[in-house]
Amino acid sequence: MRRRLSLTIAMAALAAPVAAQDTDTLCGVIGAMGTWIGDGSAGSDLAGMATPVDQVAMLPQGRSQVSLFTLGTPATVRLEAAPQAGGDTEIELYDAQGNLIRTDDDGGGGLASRIDMALEAGTYCLVTRGLGGSAVSADVRLGLAEHPALTGGIASGGSQGVCDATTPAQALGDGPVDGQLDDGLRVSATVQETPYLRFTLAEPAAVTVTARNENADPVVTLYDESGSEIAHNDDFDGLNAKIDVGNPLAPGSYCIALDALSDTSAPIEVTLRRFDPAQALLDLYAMGEASPPLDGPVPVEDLGTLPGRIQQDAMVGSDAVWFSFQVPAAGVVMIDAVGLGDGDPEMFLFDGLGSQIGHDDDGGEDWNARLTVPVLPGAYMVGMRNLGGSGASAAMRLSVQRFVPAD
Repeated sequence: MRRRLSLTIAMAALAAPVAAQDTDTLCGVIGAMGTWIGDGSAGSDLAGMATPVDQVAMLPQGRSQVSLFTLGTPATVRLEAAPQAGGDTEIELYDAQGNLIRTDDDGGGGLASRIDMALEAGTYCLVTRGLGGSAVSADVRLGLAEHPALTGGIASGGSQGVCDATTPAQALGDGPVDGQLDDGLRVSATVQETPYLRFTLAEPAAVTVTARNENADPVVTLYDESGSEIAHNDDFDGLNAKIDVGNPLAPGSYCIALDALSDTSAPIEVTLRRFDPAQALLDLYAMGEASPPLDGPVPVEDLGTLPGRIQQDAMVGSDAVWFSFQVPAAGVVMIDAVGLGDGDPEMFLFDGLGSQIGHDDDGGEDWNARLTVPVLPGAYMVGMRNLGGSGASAAMRLSVQRFVPAD
């Protein structure tokens, strides 16, 4: 089973609390699939709860569970998912506007997921999904830092822990790096010899940090000079890590902490550059984290209105290839992504509003992907990408079959 990609976009300001909301538009329509952890939004203030909220998530292949909660006051939360019977989970946290705040795969230890972070008062959506090619059952806990933990967790940041202004670190650049962000600053470092890198900003700047070397399986964490965590990422592109800080950081000193889950002696290529919103969107589309617009820069092949079955062959690399189709009536679609050679397909299904309603890696035979999803009339978009061959292109076949209820 391959790891699913994850993306962390750090947001400096979150939405104010929302009293009574229509969940159809909450968290960028993600809330339409969710349930409040308490009795409606008024009873879902996690900051005021004396004990954590426990849930059981039954996650059919390619499906998610969405838990809605509010914070009446700023609080440090702990959000966890512990899979049962050898399953694997991933969790994602969104604010009320649908901005992705944090995602985690294995931060709970083993295959469990965990997010520990300080949040402002507001309304939030926690998405729990199962990874791999089968249904997953998981225990989910939403609580505060002072509540008992469900999972053991793993140490985040560099191999020596949190980085603050007193932590020895290698400097990136000579003085403030503002003038070098457009071209990017690059350094090769190992976790054993250089677990921390420091940079200084003279002016507000949004930044992107990448850490690459799949043999190391890098983890990257960004701290401010007080040692507060700003963002954290494990697997964005394969086993490589990336942090996008879309809201400008204030002038000051910042620390990049490196860790390696595989080989701490392997050199990791670290890049710091100015955040490019257009490139960030392209990366989302390429990784299958979001579906591209039909009239945007990414080609989308229209398969038309589904008859009984459509098949389409394509050469697919590490960037997702996208197809759109129309469903004329309610029913079920079964979608297969089949490698015709050495390909290892990963597949993503989105509805017409851009909400992901299915994801699969190895649900078919061998390394192939399969989704079986109930659908309503409307437009859908499916993307597939190749996880094998270090990004090389491979021939793949997309098969979409529609089933309708018997009269």
